[in-house]
Amino acid sequence: MKYADWNADKRYSDSTAPGWIPAGTTVQFKADRTTGRIVNGNGERSLVEYHPTTGGGWQREWFNNSELRIAA
Repeated sequence: MKYADWNADKRYSDSTAPGWIPAGTTVQFKADRTTGRIVNGNGERSLVEYHPTTGGGWQREWFNNSELRIAA
């Protein structure tokens, strides 16, 4: 799967404002290439559900959108 850096000016769906990543979108963290899915968010931050590389179960945390790459 290809990923692109988050763009605050891009409209990711017809039903969201520019910069907002729709729920269910697959994302990749720039830092370690871990993938996850958007649960909820806004034009600056998103709640992401992901499986941490350190082990354990699924987690949900807020991340700045600038830390994410979006599935293309």
